[in-house]
Amino acid sequence: MSIVFNSYSATPYKSIFPLKPISFKGQKEDDEFYMKKTIQLAESAVDNGQGPIASIIVKDGKIIGQGFNEIRKRKNPTAHAEMVAIEDACNKASSMKPLQGATIYTNCQPCPMCLGALYWSKIGRIVYANSCDDTENYGFDDKKMFADFKKPEQWREIKSVQVLREEGFNPLNKWQAESSSQAAKRLRQIQAANSNSFIPKEKNVA
Repeated sequence: MSIVFNSYSATPYKSIFPLKPISFKGQKEDDEFYMKKTIQLAESAVDNGQGPIASIIVKDGKIIGQGFNEIRKRKNPTAHAEMVAIEDACNKASSMKPLQGATIYTNCQPCPMCLGALYWSKIGRIVYANSCDDTENYGFDDKKMFADFKKPEQWREIKSVQVLREEGFNPLNKWQAESSSQAAKRLRQIQAANSNSFIPKEKNVA
């Protein structure tokens, strides 16, 4: 399990992802450089009638994805800047792999939805300018959402009801069985390829 550092402090926390060791040499300067670009992108979004949040994803010193809040443009409440930037990075690479270990810069701290997406994406670092405490004064409910998640399920603002639990396992079991079958098939193919590579070729006898 990897140990990474929280922002620029010396306080370590454990990461579930195998991240590369972080070099702090010039890290703050890089973070400020890309954050300035992120803030400029957010200001541009406001100028174009969109929300005031933008995100830039950086890996190995290159911007691999970027985006700003497009809720109004797409008429979609999930079109947050982080989600748009993730989509942009995946579309450019035709893969999700470049996101692993990358750094995302966002001028506002990610909401619960975007934070979940960043975990699924295996993003390595999150760098933000304004916290949920800061954005609360501008009408954003992120702090309220985080607080609601800490409550027992039955006391949350949106009620959840569980039904047909046993039947719900059917697609999960089917998916697991098919995944195991495909993995076994790939393993057999690899083993066959390795076996063939060790078969000596017949020599032509004159």
